[in-house]
Amino acid sequence: MPPPVDDPQVAAEIAETRRAIRESLARMPRRHATILALRYSGLSYAEIATALGIGVNGVGTRLRRAEARFRKEVGDASI
Repeated sequence: MPPPVDDPQVAAEIAETRRAIRESLARMPRRHATILALRYSGLSYAEIATALGIGVNGVGTRLRRAEARFRKEVGDASI
């Protein structure tokens, strides 16, 4: 967890960003949301491959697709 923020405006902006991320992930196919969550939780490609039961070579491709979908979801939500 990041340290607490003293500025209420900054804290509100952080909370809003987190909410928007959670909502975008919820609209995505589960496989995309899962690989993003694993990667941005700090797992390596090898660890992700093991967790998902896929080859390490497939992680990068799936991650790029998931990131593209996430960008689309975030962009669509801001319209």
